[in-house]
Amino acid sequence: MEELRTPSNTSEVRRALSLARTLLTKGGALESTGSGEAIDRTRLAEALERRIEVNLASGSPPPSLTAKAAATEALTNAESALNKTAGGASPSNLTDLEITGLEAIIEVLGRPAMSYSNGQVQMPPSDLGENDRWRVLIATARSKINRASAAVGRITITGNTGITEHIGTGWRAGDDLLVTNRHVVRTLVENPDASPPTWTIDVAKRPVIDFTATYNTSTTQRVEIADLVFCAEETYVDLAFLRLATDTAALPASLPVDWNPEAVGSELAMADGESPVFRGNEVYLVGHPYRQQPSELIMAVIGAIDGSKRWSPGLITRMEPELPMIEHDCSTLGGNSGSCVLTTESHAVVGIHIGGLNVDDLTGRGSANLALAFSRLDPHRAIDILRMGRI
Repeated sequence: MEELRTPSNTSEVRRALSLARTLLTKGGALESTGSGEAIDRTRLAEALERRIEVNLASGSPPPSLTAKAAATEALTNAESALNKTAGGASPSNLTDLEITGLEAIIEVLGRPAMSYSNGQVQMPPSDLGENDRWRVLIATARSKINRASAAVGRITITGNTGITEHIGTGWRAGDDLLVTNRHVVRTLVENPDASPPTWTIDVAKRPVIDFTATYNTSTTQRVEIADLVFCAEETYVDLAFLRLATDTAALPASLPVDWNPEAVGSELAMADGESPVFRGNEVYLVGHPYRQQPSELIMAVIGAIDGSKRWSPGLITRMEPELPMIEHDCSTLGGNSGSCVLTTESHAVVGIHIGGLNVDDLTGRGSANLALAFSRLDPHRAIDILRMGRI
């Protein structure tokens, strides 16, 4: 019997459903893209097969699974997931295989989570759908993407057990400062139930950040986390700054911040007195997604989600009217918490990824990822720190 998704993962499921529909469907079947362009099922199956062949060649999935069989199974399960939820089934009732099928569709049609080889971002798996423009972006701006990505690392703890645990993502912002989420820092401190201003790093957990957690890396740049220097208290400001225990000369270059409010998008005036429409800009996330005990099909279709660095492009889809929040549709998983959101134009940071938003259980529509927009948070103590690059 197939394993069902647990309630704690339903926000991830909803995001997958919504994004797959946006990229691929009208009305819940594999029919057309949002622009109305017909989807060629054969080409889609072939793109899936090529993507899986790359993962099989890496040796990570079990050798008993062929690329053609995995592609067929993934596509069938994606159709099942879309048809089920269009018929009223809750996303929480979808199986792991059905969600894996959705993730495969998302990967090959325009929201890939591309790996890095020795610090170099790799190309998307196909030119279908919106992947075509991401392939052009990487071809023309690969050096800028790689330079920005070098400042992003995987946060881990080890502790007395000797087992390394992946906690989240952080990135360098001036001097010896590391930026991440408050909820990530909560796992690093001595008394997480106390008030955030009283938190102190639990040195027994031996927290570190690894800036070189990519495949085939030729260097190692693991840096100890020495101290927690600032943690925002407001519920909606999920942000914290850590201090790194190293000479700054040994660190990757810090990331710049784009303070222009229109860097994330702008409202377009409409004719005949209609309300303005928000148009979001292209962005990408750099982070370290992680999934425990992935299934055989997940390993074949998506590859090893082992906390290695991933590049995830997408769009800003919405701006919260009352809070300094933006929504985006970049592909994320657990471990992406703390990832920086950068624009494809300036390759500068406009926000920090926080997590996913819940949506309608019956349809899966309206789901998104949430990020804190720095240009809309000013004035705030955290913004003063970001501007100065020190505390």
